Amino acid sequence: AITDAWIRVFGTLCVAFGTYYWGTAFGDWHGMGASAFYVSTVVGRVFIFAVFCTMVATGRCREPALLLLGLVNFVGALFMMHALNQD
Repeated sequence: AITDAWIRVFGTLCVAFGTYYWGTAFGDWHGMGASAFYVSTVVGRVFIFAVFCTMVATGRCREPALLLLGLVNFVGALFMMHALNQD
């Protein structure tokens, strides 16, 4: 059965993916080109990390595996930010 917690996880991912699209369009409008997408993924991944950690800490989702998934996204955001700063 699908629980409330997994609906929250899905909602979090939808918001993060929407951030990618919005950030890409906004950045492209300001002349950033494709790099706007990469910057958007940093914001989205940090958001995913923060929400997943909050969900587990507050008991909204009792899946500790979300912490691992959030941590993987956070590390990915750090690597992407580092790569973007190399240019």
